[in-house]
Amino acid sequence: MRTKDTPATRNKKKKYFVEQSCLVIQKLGIANFTVRNVAKEAGKNSASIYNYFRDSEQLLSLAILHIISPYLADLATILKKKEQKSYYQWITMITRYAYFAFQQPEIYNYAFYSAHSQEVFNEHDVYLKIFDSPVFQDPTLNKVVWAGSTHKRDALFFDSLIKEGIVKSNKKKYCLDFFYALVIGMAEQINLQKISDVTGQVEKFMDYYISFLLANSNIEEPKEQLLRSLHKYAIEKEVFKSENNYN
Repeated sequence: MRTKDTPATRNKKKKYFVEQSCLVIQKLGIANFTVRNVAKEAGKNSASIYNYFRDSEQLLSLAILHIISPYLADLATILKKKEQKSYYQWITMITRYAYFAFQQPEIYNYAFYSAHSQEVFNEHDVYLKIFDSPVFQDPTLNKVVWAGSTHKRDALFFDSLIKEGIVKSNKKKYCLDFFYALVIGMAEQINLQKISDVTGQVEKFMDYYISFLLANSNIEEPKEQLLRSLHKYAIEKEVFKSENNYN
């Protein structure tokens, strides 16, 4: 007779299946994600996985959250303190997104800019029960990640630039649309062309976006000085301490 799993054992198995799901995504891509492929990777049968998860969509969402957790840790670090220059925070935030997204473009696009984004983030409570992650308990992420769409979250950040008179309100949509077109377009190019120089692509992203922002704002810092200041700011805030490793 098969004994019933203890809560600890059940949770351990959930972790294992989520981690195996991450490997399937990395190897085969999201389009080929199935419970059957996860079972094969895990050395189990498909039926056993359904004992722990509602369906394949829930398992996929949990795996996506697991993979993007290093970026969320960085985002929490960036949001900890309100800076005197809010545009430092904004540029650092979107640059760090580019850093992670350019390494795994399909995954980050699915998580943040697809029709599935909300269903991914709706699973954060379930994820927290499985992994007890301090990142997912961070109160700074409650309003800006778990609630609302990605576009609403970005608009919330950008509003601080408008309040401080750095950007005019009629430029808000223009600036955000440029950011989406740039980051999604560059990520797609990296994905299609299999570009491996992520650092070079992030530097190109910063060059394009900062040039655009300087041309459409009241920021007076010269471009090269701003780039140096942003790098110093990121080091001081330990923004770069997270590794792109979700295990």
